[in-house]
Amino acid sequence: MHDEDLKAKGCGRIKYPYRVMWGFMLVDLEVMEEVSWFDENTFFYAEERILAEKLLKQGYRMAYTDSVYVRHVHGSPTKKIKIKVNASTALEPELYYLKLGFKY
Repeated sequence: MHDEDLKAKGCGRIKYPYRVMWGFMLVDLEVMEEVSWFDENTFFYAEERILAEKLLKQGYRMAYTDSVYVRHVHGSPTKKIKIKVNASTALEPELYYLKLGFKY
């Protein structure tokens, strides 16, 4: 979609960062299918950057709008699934992302 189309839908200001950090993300299901969804080799970390690369390769980009506010409680999802987050939990997906060499 173009900025004008998004603004007509009430999306407010539109920005196009390299990636969107999530706690809340809306996606186009057809586009996600086209880029093969999320990389199953990561969990909680690096997904946004890998998804950004996959989208860029297909000619898409992530968009951000300030017209929606969602309060994200950090750590809540990890507490619910009882995963212990430590340096290794965060580092492994980062190293995996770097090994991809930005070429998906």
